[in-house]
Amino acid sequence: MADPVPEESSLAEELTCSVCCDLLNDPVMLDCMHHFCRACILRFWDSSHRVSDCPYCRKVMPNRFVRTNHLLQKVVDLVRKNSRPEYHNNIQKNLKEMLEARENLMKTLEQQKEKAENKICNVEVHGTLLSSGII
Repeated sequence: MADPVPEESSLAEELTCSVCCDLLNDPVMLDCMHHFCRACILRFWDSSHRVSDCPYCRKVMPNRFVRTNHLLQKVVDLVRKNSRPEYHNNIQKNLKEMLEARENLMKTLEQQKEKAENKICNVEVHGTLLSSGII
């Protein structure tokens, strides 16, 4: 069975290179299906004096072939974009504006409710006065 989808809080962790411990940059996939930054895996292989293996699972790679993962790069780019302070500030601003609009709507509805209740009350009082013969 496939691993469950990671929660949002761990999405950045899932997109982190285990060599540089940063978000993947130009992500590539090895034959063992693990992902690394292209520069990190090439540097790791160049600096190791042993056979080319996966830094994560140690599976030996028969060659140094890596596959660029364009879809994963797009996901990483979205995570980077959504992690920027400007993005969060913009969301906070939009939420504040929506909250203010909601509060204004609630005030308007409360005023309309009071007017309707006053009209009902006036009609009831008028009806009571009519039925009792006062007017």
